Amino acid sequence: MQIDIGPHLQEEELEQYSMGRLPVDRITEFEEHFLACETCQDQLLAMEVFVNAVRSASPKLRKAARSRREWIFAWPRVGWVAGAAFAVTALLIARGWTPAPTRVPAIATVLLQATRGIEGLAQAKAAASQPIALTIDLTEIPVASSYRFEIVDARGRAALDSVVIPANGKIVQSVTKGLSLGRHYVRLYGINGELLREFSLLVEAQR
Repeated sequence: MQIDIGPHLQEEELEQYSMGRLPVDRITEFEEHFLACETCQDQLLAMEVFVNAVRSASPKLRKAARSRREWIFAWPRVGWVAGAAFAVTALLIARGWTPAPTRVPAIATVLLQATRGIEGLAQAKAAASQPIALTIDLTEIPVASSYRFEIVDARGRAALDSVVIPANGKIVQSVTKGLSLGRHYVRLYGINGELLREFSLLVEAQR
């Protein structure tokens, strides 16, 4: 049976999500669709690839443009005309260029369970830099309309801090860019700021 995930996400929403500016009240609905829709995953990754490519190429293009201008104006008039035609052709080709679609890496679901004070017990694991969906079962956790979700590394540096809204008795928080190597701690806070649960997450090199 095919799951109805609704209409595809708007480009503006994908851009806001990529930049961490998507309104809090849209995050849960957005991520429920995003985790199930490969088309929207492809679109978000292609958007990020294109932006990174433009940023990387921009200094080289400016340097090449300066060198080309100096070379063109040093030529006689016939050479200048030929150079101008070449520049126009290059510009038209550049405007028509679009990045090839790239497949988004599979999102791994990671179930988080409390260690109950025993190091290594029920320790969750994930691969470095892989998109993950961290899932917490709320069966033994006080019911609330929202929770604060935090991830810190072994040195206490924050990797993620967001507000999450529960659905179907659980919390699902996606980390689209994955996490760095090493041990991380996932903390769930209540509406009054009290720490409800802390989970150990070991991020290992991809195999």
